Amino acid sequence: MAIAPPLTVRSLEPQIKCAVIEKLREREDFCDAVLASEFSVSGLRRADLVFANRHLEAFEIKSLADNLDRLSGQISTYMKYFNKVTVVTDILHEEKILRMTPNCVEVWRFSINGTKKNIKIIRRGRTTKINSRVAFQEMLRVHEIKSVLRENAVTYEGERRAELIRKTDHISLSKLQKAVVNAVKSRFVKTFSNFLIATEGREILPDDLRLLSPHINNNNFRSSNPQKISLEELLQQVKVPCADTSAHEDVFIEMSKNINCENLFGPVPEDIRRLLSKE
Repeated sequence: MAIAPPLTVRSLEPQIKCAVIEKLREREDFCDAVLASEFSVSGLRRADLVFANRHLEAFEIKSLADNLDRLSGQISTYMKYFNKVTVVTDILHEEKILRMTPNCVEVWRFSINGTKKNIKIIRRGRTTKINSRVAFQEMLRVHEIKSVLRENAVTYEGERRAELIRKTDHISLSKLQKAVVNAVKSRFVKTFSNFLIATEGREILPDDLRLLSPHINNNNFRSSNPQKISLEELLQQVKVPCADTSAHEDVFIEMSKNINCENLFGPVPEDIRRLLSKE
């Protein structure tokens, strides 16, 4: 039976995520890859990290602060969309995760001794082929679908996603897989490049993880204004309530009770205030 480490060395997700990225930096194919954080999958799940190179790998982190209630569903979803899935966990969850997950899922153990972080591969997984055309189609955005059609000399009209999707039915799965990988890399390459520059030659720290947010490099996101919060930060707050089936069905209504509207949308102009104050 696994024994929980002392409270002083218990790990949290940011610590583990930093260690995972540092381990990925050791890979030969890291220089040609792109890393994405909190990657949305099928509108239902979010992989903690996605490594995109010749194929797609998903990493799910389970720290001592997490429970495993959603793990089976997460792994089932990830295996439909990613060529390889890895679960990274502490020793406390390790045995249960090995029992809960298929043998093709890789399992890493994270440990920390003082300031030294370590990751050990407990079970090696394997890369699998995705045979679902629907999975590839779902992962592509409209402009990316159009790009695939143009590259394969397929004519199309209109902007409706359903119509465009149908046009990809005769494109080979290998070409769709390549298109999905390139699309994912294109979405996150700028953010990841800036992250690499900021962390080059040094240890990756939990504060560095915010640099993997695509909103950091978005011109519409004013990170210099401390009074505003980003959509990603808002969604982070929604993550826990949404996972709780007993939560209010409209999570945003419940959250609005505790959110200052000016923090979300910025200060209200004075002329608007005057109009609103008139009876």
